[in-house]
Amino acid sequence: MGKPEILAPAGDFEKLRYAVAYGADAVYLSGKSYGMRTASGNFTEDELRQAVAYCHARGVKCFVTVNVMPRSDEIDRLPAYFELLEDIHADAVIIADLGGSARCLPKSRGCCASAASSAARHATPSAPKRG
Repeated sequence: MGKPEILAPAGDFEKLRYAVAYGADAVYLSGKSYGMRTASGNFTEDELRQAVAYCHARGVKCFVTVNVMPRSDEIDRLPAYFELLEDIHADAVIIADLGGSARCLPKSRGCCASAASSAARHATPSAPKRG
C-alpha cells in the first residue's frame, strides 16, 4: 500500500495557499459555476487558471469540482467549461452527475474524471429513457 495522500478543500485563494503551505498533496476547488458550495468564495475562470498554475509550480495536484446537478440550460455550457479545465491542465474533474457530465467531457489529453460523493442519477440527461 502506498503513502496516503492529503486532499484538502480550497474555497478561495487564501485557503489554497494555506493548504499547499501545510503539506496538501492535492487540493479540490470549484469555479463560480457548477460548484455546490456557493458560500465559499470559489474561483473565476482566470483564478482557476492561476490556482492550477500555483499548485503545479509547487508539485501539488489540483482537482476541480463540478458537483451540482446541472439544469437543462446549464448542460449546454458544460462542454466549454470542461474544455477550459482541460486547457488549464486541471488534474481531475470531480463530477456529481455521472450521466450528463460524462457526456460533455472532452476526449481527455490528461485530465480524468472522478465521482463526487454526491453522485447520483438526478439530472434529465442521466435518467433512463422510457418507452
